[in-house]
Amino acid sequence: MRNVSEKDPDLPPQNFEEWMLFPSPGQAKLIHRHHRGAARIRGAAGTGKTVIALRRADVLGRRYPDQRILVTTFSRSLCVHMKALFRRLPEPPDNVDFMNVDRLAARVLEPLPAVHSNLVDQAFRSAYAKTVPESLAQRVGEAYLREEVERVIK
Repeated sequence: MRNVSEKDPDLPPQNFEEWMLFPSPGQAKLIHRHHRGAARIRGAAGTGKTVIALRRADVLGRRYPDQRILVTTFSRSLCVHMKALFRRLPEPPDNVDFMNVDRLAARVLEPLPAVHSNLVDQAFRSAYAKTVPESLAQRVGEAYLREEVERVIK
């Protein structure tokens, strides 16, 4: 594993940002692991998820130079921060993209044709009639459930 610090490759860096990019031996195993598809990193704050994600993107970018590597997060600001940290790695590969999931979804949905609202209304009424039991329909109306779908679920 390359070390960001140029002084001694066996010593961790002294600068905090460089230290953030210095993987522990346990993290290094995850960084170089072979997966059959996408991988998700989960853990509590401060456990090294960002280090693993950035170094893994670096490894994958080098391992698959003819392919695009995508790093996603829920937060736009974290995505921007991770991209900036990634660019500070020694010679980061150019085939790594950073995009938050909202932007990714918009990009995927962009080429789809617009859905007519009357068709959406028809589909909702049909689904409501087929799936909502009568006892629930009496207490919670169709309009309330429709609003829940539009405001909370979407």
